[in-house]
Amino acid sequence: MRLIDSKRLRDGPEMKGFAPLEKFLYTGGAIKSVLYLEHFVEVEDSDFRPHKAILVDYGFLNCKDATDFDNSKGLYKQIFGMPRGSPVDLQKARIQGKLFNFVDKLITLKKKVTRKRMWRILKNPYPLPDI
Repeated sequence: MRLIDSKRLRDGPEMKGFAPLEKFLYTGGAIKSVLYLEHFVEVEDSDFRPHKAILVDYGFLNCKDATDFDNSKGLYKQIFGMPRGSPVDLQKARIQGKLFNFVDKLITLKKKVTRKRMWRILKNPYPLPDI
């Protein structure tokens, strides 16, 4: 991405349609948990088990029942379908421990009960303390 940025091509017409490439290059070639999450929310098979990293990173371990789990999966699927639902920005929010803030900016959670439930679910152990 540094090379693309140095040539000021990131926002140019040359990069249209290359979002997957940008995500891969942004990660330095390493698979980030947000890419596992993106794959997981697209799979319709109910027997498909998500990568362990996303269970912790994106709050699925905080789900009390199948409804919470399915609602969380649907929420992330909705975010990935939005123009402003950048996986890179979601990954940054995850690392900062600000998933709820990120989601709340993109999706209006109107009911107090829904907001409270999602606040509970979208908690993760980040940012990790310095050791």
